[in-house]
Amino acid sequence: MTTQKEIKEFLGSYLKGQMIIVIILAALYGVGLQLVGLPFGLGIGILTGLLSFVPYLGFLSGLLSSTGVILFLYASQPDRGATTELLFWVLGVFLVVQILESLVITPKILGRRTGFGSLATLGIILLGGIVLGPIGVMIAVPLAGIFRIIYLRNRKEINKSAKQLEEKKGEPQ
Repeated sequence: MTTQKEIKEFLGSYLKGQMIIVIILAALYGVGLQLVGLPFGLGIGILTGLLSFVPYLGFLSGLLSSTGVILFLYASQPDRGATTELLFWVLGVFLVVQILESLVITPKILGRRTGFGSLATLGIILLGGIVLGPIGVMIAVPLAGIFRIIYLRNRKEINKSAKQLEEKKGEPQ
C-alpha cells in the first residue's frame, strides 16, 4: 500500500470516528435536554450534537439557544422559580455531556478508529489545542496520524541518517 493510500484510509477512519461522536453527542444532548423539560430540547440537542464537529461551535450554539428559550420562558411565565431550576438542569446536561465527550467519548472512539490509544488521543488533542487553539483541536489527530504514517514508512532511512550523523560527529575534523 502506498503512503498516499494509507493516509487516505487513516483520514477516512478519522472522519468516520468523528461522525460517530457527533451522533452520540446529538443523542445525549437531545435526550438530556428533553428529559429536563426544555421546550424544543430534542431539536436543540440534536443540532448541538451535529454542530459539535467544529470544536466549541456545537456547545456554544446549544448553550446559547437553550438559554434563549429559558429567558423567553422566564419573561413569559409567572413561576420564575421553576424557570431558574430549569436553567440549572440545562447547565447540568451541558456540563455532564461536555465532560463525557472530552474525557471518554472522543478519546475512546478516535483512539480506536485511528490506532492511537485513548490517552494518546487525549494528549494529542490537548497539545493541538494548546499550540493552535480550536483549529489545533480539529487538526491535531489527523496531523499526528499523517506524521506517524510518514515516519513509519521512512524510519529505516531516518535511523540510517541519524547513525551517519553520529559517526561524522565522532570523526576527527
